[in-house]
Amino acid sequence: MGQRGSSKERRVRRAPGWVLRKGRATGPQPSRPAIKPLRMPYRVHMRNTSAMGRGTWAAYVLTARERAGLNKSELGRRIGRDRATVARWEDGKHRPEDADLVARVAVALGLDIDEALAAAGMRPGVQPPAEPTQDLDEETDLILRSNVSPDMKRVMLQRLEDLRERDKQRRMEDLRFMLERST
Repeated sequence: MGQRGSSKERRVRRAPGWVLRKGRATGPQPSRPAIKPLRMPYRVHMRNTSAMGRGTWAAYVLTARERAGLNKSELGRRIGRDRATVARWEDGKHRPEDADLVARVAVALGLDIDEALAAAGMRPGVQPPAEPTQDLDEETDLILRSNVSPDMKRVMLQRLEDLRERDKQRRMEDLRFMLERST
């Protein structure tokens, strides 16, 4: 086999055969970029809360989510936020700044709203809990302690929630019916 040429030579396919060409196909390149990136005068990283406050909310929401048997995506869907938002909360990088959002988290996880607000640092003078103090009900606890796969646990918890919602609607209809008959 023949020797190839220098690194600046390249072969180009032409109709009659191979032609040897020298140099780069793109031409000379500039020695540095034409646009320099802007340099920021200060190296400031801003956070919306203190590290202690973020850690309290992080531990609280992580424990509550795991107790409820939800993944980050499901919790995010229930509160109208992205999964990444829940992940940032649990990593201790951020915490919610809106009391309405904390209330939605509490409702989605079956927690006391005042306790969740304290964990998020929105109740001055109240010692924030690191873990939810509310215990799980028997049915949810039984599902979470079972030896089935996490996917099956999610399906069972969703089914339990659907059954409870239908039962609540039926009870409300019965109550309205009784109130109409009594007047």
